[in-house]
Amino acid sequence: MKRTPLSLAGAGLAAAGLLLAVIPAGTAAAADPVPCAQMGNNVTILNTPTPTCTLLYTSGDASILLPDNTPRIIYGVVNMTRPGVAPTTLTDQDGQTYALNPTEGKRWLSVGPTKAAQTIVKAEIVNKKIGKTFPYLYITDDAITDRFAGKTFIGKTNNAKDSKNKISIWTRIDWASGLSDNGGLRGVISNYKQNVVEAGQCKPAMVKQHIDLVKQRFGQKGKLEMTWNPGLYKGEDSILGVRTETNALFTHPAPTALLLTQKMWKPGKINLTLSGSDAGLMKIVVNDIRGGSPVQKCSLS
Repeated sequence: MKRTPLSLAGAGLAAAGLLLAVIPAGTAAAADPVPCAQMGNNVTILNTPTPTCTLLYTSGDASILLPDNTPRIIYGVVNMTRPGVAPTTLTDQDGQTYALNPTEGKRWLSVGPTKAAQTIVKAEIVNKKIGKTFPYLYITDDAITDRFAGKTFIGKTNNAKDSKNKISIWTRIDWASGLSDNGGLRGVISNYKQNVVEAGQCKPAMVKQHIDLVKQRFGQKGKLEMTWNPGLYKGEDSILGVRTETNALFTHPAPTALLLTQKMWKPGKINLTLSGSDAGLMKIVVNDIRGGSPVQKCSLS
């Protein structure tokens, strides 16, 4: 997705209600905040050109900035409940839930749960109920995953805690540098097939240790992909997912779209747990997240 400067100008932004008003000379007025640290091209949602968020703020009150709610206009997310069922409520950025009329519910059902879960909605309030809704901002996967672009994860890959034979394999993961534009972040286990230097020590390749378990979980090359699942239905957890070549999925809790508008997201320690299985290598414990550095090969005597 092409990145654009921090500006809300443009016909597409105006259609979504983001175009700043022209302020007469000598008049003081607060402009709507730019929602994200980096904005991208529009996507079409409900026939409306909708701005995209491609990089979150990393300091301040919240990761995404919205205009303040007013008695007539609020900003929040539609609460999808289960597959094939039209949503009936919307929760605003202040945590208040409003009834959503059936017509609007059907419109958002047509959008699909993934796109709906990643969309901030602008809603008109009539008699304490929602009248019409408009897509205001779409949060791309990149907004979440690009927090780790160019970073290195240092940690260990372990088997289950209750395993008779404990396995703990030193692991270095390097994520692609630069901001991604394809809905996810690509990475590789740098010590998958080669020994690498860490803190003056030569660390062994993963496939030289427990080769069958390692290849069963990570495949032939140790390539990885990081994505964001925002929690498609109300009450469903949002996750940061790391998928391997063998389609195994490791997960870590992540913020929902609504939470990003309410507080600052600080990822903290990333511990990834295998989803859907309790056998084999099932946890990647990340002890250090740092700026990327060249990988140095080494030989073990």
